[in-house]
Amino acid sequence: WTKARDFVLERYWMTLENGTVVITYRSVPHPRAPVHPSYVRGNIWMMGFLITPQVRTSKGACDEGPQDTSCWVDMCVHFDPEGWLTRMPKYFHQRWAYPLLMRLVLLRDAVDRRKYVTVDPQLMFSALQSGASTSMLARAPSVKGKKALGVEEPEENTGTWGDWINVPLDKEPLQVRGPNYLTDKAKIECKEAAFDMVAADLFQTEGRVVHIASRPDNLVHRLIKDDGHQFVFVVHFTLPGPPYYSLVAYFVAKPDSMTVGNSFGDLLNKFLNSESKSFRDGCFKFIPRVVSGNFFVRKAVGTTPAILGKKLAQEYYGDGETYFELVVDVGSSSVAGSILGVVKGYATSLEIDLAFLLEGQEEEFLPEKILGAIRLVKPDITKAVPLPDYPLSELAQTSSKSAK
Repeated sequence: WTKARDFVLERYWMTLENGTVVITYRSVPHPRAPVHPSYVRGNIWMMGFLITPQVRTSKGACDEGPQDTSCWVDMCVHFDPEGWLTRMPKYFHQRWAYPLLMRLVLLRDAVDRRKYVTVDPQLMFSALQSGASTSMLARAPSVKGKKALGVEEPEENTGTWGDWINVPLDKEPLQVRGPNYLTDKAKIECKEAAFDMVAADLFQTEGRVVHIASRPDNLVHRLIKDDGHQFVFVVHFTLPGPPYYSLVAYFVAKPDSMTVGNSFGDLLNKFLNSESKSFRDGCFKFIPRVVSGNFFVRKAVGTTPAILGKKLAQEYYGDGETYFELVVDVGSSSVAGSILGVVKGYATSLEIDLAFLLEGQEEEFLPEKILGAIRLVKPDITKAVPLPDYPLSELAQTSSKSAK
């Protein structure tokens, strides 16, 4: 019989001038991690990753082409398991060498996978088992988004981008602050959003664009006039460039969702009518959840709720009656930009939930409720539609009306 091992590690990392990334670990003592009697404290003398980029020409290109971003990863481990082991060779291979080797193999496969067309194996094999002919499958080799999940897409007013679905909160709820959170810190499951996600746009733009709902051709106006929705909440992410992108999500209010007299309705009305930017910045909350994706993306994104206004610059627009647009500048934070770079690299094999809510910081605004949520399904940024030019005079007139 052999006791389990535990380790307390300190991590260092640095980037060299030639682009090489060095990540090292070593064992250290820590007052908050004393030795537990059920474990033997192992000692890692040195463990590290050396991530080296390809050699590039004076023009910045590499042998595999300008779009190739693959790299070489070396890993080294020097450790002492301490204590007594019955069968060291078998223990080492099963518990250390094999898992570390598999992690490097998975990293290599994730990089190589981006070179090939994305196809959903489960969808294809299920279709074959149900009797679909190979000719039918051949005509649609890379079905994505809603259709890949068997969801019919409405033909009108769904936006320019289709790689998304509504998050099924009734089956996959999210944790939010409960009615007594300020005293007991207890969270509850939220199984329904106050707003329905109805459409999404992904635009490629020449520069950063804000207040996109002020454009006369924006979807907001059709949702109000043609579909009869009373209020639209727009969440607009501007992604740094060049090329620049705008990811715009449209949420429409459910019946009575904006009614005062309940915790969510009261807080929402305070948020919409507030003239304090600091209040809005400190209230709008974001919960990410990677449903399906690469290990490194899961670690980069995490699942911890975040007050976006404390991390990123936000701007607020609206006409006071029919819509409210919240603009999030992803390029205002270098950390967010780095995470975005990781996510973009694995995007076409990723499913990620983006949930938005207002943080209840006072008892009268608890329990919390999800405002709206969107699931991005293998998002393909190459599907971005160029934002059409619009006469500045018409935009100015619309903005003036919105301001009033």
